Amino acid sequence: MKMFNKVFRNRMTIFCRISLAAIGLCCLLMGVSPAWAEQWHQFDVINNSSRGINIVGTVGRCVTEIDAPGFIAAGSRGTIKWHDTDNWFVMNCAGRDKFAGFSFRFDDDPDSWPGWLGVTHRELSGSDWYNGQFYAYTLSSDGWSFTYADGVPAPSWIQPLCSHGNDCSGPFSEMEVDNKNSYNWQRSYRTEDGWAFQINNP
Repeated sequence: MKMFNKVFRNRMTIFCRISLAAIGLCCLLMGVSPAWAEQWHQFDVINNSSRGINIVGTVGRCVTEIDAPGFIAAGSRGTIKWHDTDNWFVMNCAGRDKFAGFSFRFDDDPDSWPGWLGVTHRELSGSDWYNGQFYAYTLSSDGWSFTYADGVPAPSWIQPLCSHGNDCSGPFSEMEVDNKNSYNWQRSYRTEDGWAFQINNP
């Protein structure tokens, strides 16, 4: 009987150790697993002017990272990449609209236009994600909530470009805030090819 109890205790000890190891492994995997549907997006900033452009600020909602060049030389282009998240636990971003924006200044004219440009990524009808471009006079975000002011439209020397007749842009309130779907929001598109902002000489 003593031998049986000893064998039983040994087996239970081994079983408990294996169980604890399995639980620890599961917790580890859960801790490093990516949030749902996260992916990279990108758009270009084309400097079609005769002056250098400084990217002086970026802003995003439900975005984990924005990778933007600090300077774009005259006659060249830079790519802004941004990584969105559907993480519900950290930022309550599951199914939420996402956006990334930037602000720029000319090298020799820091007061040329103080506003913001960017791209929004929204889940519309049919559970498809659509994209649109926006401008805003002021824009700030803590990662989830945001404040903004449309202001006057971006000047004509700033051209939003996309692969759909370049009709993809509007004020922030219309492109990001308004409740729209793919049937009545004709300036939204699922594809992300050819998206850019071209900066010409004022």
